[in-house]
Amino acid sequence: MSQGLHVSGPYPPAYFPLANLPREIRDKIFVDLLALGPLKQVPALLIALGCSKEWTTDYHEAQRIYFQQNYVVSVKNQEKFKYMDRKTRMAIRFLRFEVLQSNTNPTQCLNLRNSRAFCLNDFEALTIDITGLDELESSHGRDLRDFFCAVDYIRKASLHGVRMMHVIIDQSAKRGLIWPLASLGKNYQSKGVVILNGRRVELFGWQGN
Repeated sequence: MSQGLHVSGPYPPAYFPLANLPREIRDKIFVDLLALGPLKQVPALLIALGCSKEWTTDYHEAQRIYFQQNYVVSVKNQEKFKYMDRKTRMAIRFLRFEVLQSNTNPTQCLNLRNSRAFCLNDFEALTIDITGLDELESSHGRDLRDFFCAVDYIRKASLHGVRMMHVIIDQSAKRGLIWPLASLGKNYQSKGVVILNGRRVELFGWQGN
């Protein structure tokens, strides 16, 4: 660090390695900077640290934080998530749900029934991808309602409270089908229409628990 004191301006990572900070402190500092974006955007900090061999130590530490605190739940790994051990679950801060699995015949809907996360979690942000909502409503209406009840249980079980939620739906989804959004709370607003996996989708956001 003494060498870094002679450098004008912000210290480059070579003089301020993340790995030298106490874990409790660095996790709090970098938790938001290493969050997976609601549209699956990889954090810019992780990309930047991976661009130089001089920052290898910092990059590996950033990777550890990134993979520890971000988790994507789909039909394929729902059982693993539901019965995840407490230590792993409590380290997750940013949770993403991919509700419909459309590459199976018939299509399948995410099922979180009896999840241990109902009892206790420490999630700060939830992202719900319900692209294919028309099909979900017509073919999996009951499953969809059960899923949103599960999300409500998970939100209420958060140790420090969920401070942000995102919902992604097809732009063409019927407005009458947006009842799931209202069930999550009143303080939501559209964040605009974007392209995700080649389809036009609308992103909604909520603040608070």
